[in-house]
Amino acid sequence: MLVYVINPDGKTATPVDITLQSWDDNSGWSPDCFADLECNLHWYARLTPEEYHQVIDYWNSEVDDHNAGKSTEQFGDPDDEDTWPVQDYFDEDGEHTERVKPDLVEYLLAVDERDAIPLEDMERDD
Repeated sequence: MLVYVINPDGKTATPVDITLQSWDDNSGWSPDCFADLECNLHWYARLTPEEYHQVIDYWNSEVDDHNAGKSTEQFGDPDDEDTWPVQDYFDEDGEHTERVKPDLVEYLLAVDERDAIPLEDMERDD
């Protein structure tokens, strides 16, 4: 998702591309899912530096906690059996089990800041 951070001079903005991807051992990095999960921002949003840092700090915390196996607002609780996929599975004793805890899927938040541009050159999502 491309957003613009308005610089203190009030005449320029820094374009920032924010991406969030998950890692799957079988297929590598997933497509970017940041825009799907971040419902409070839209493409080409204009942010103050404070708003931008709040968003990045929040998402860094969510990703770090999730990757450590902790419960998070965005990714849920990895120990909540109701969120585990239903599978036909038999354990070592031949007992049938309906739910199997999936391997933890790790996420990576990436932020790519570009060179500042004049405000009138910013793209809009009208």
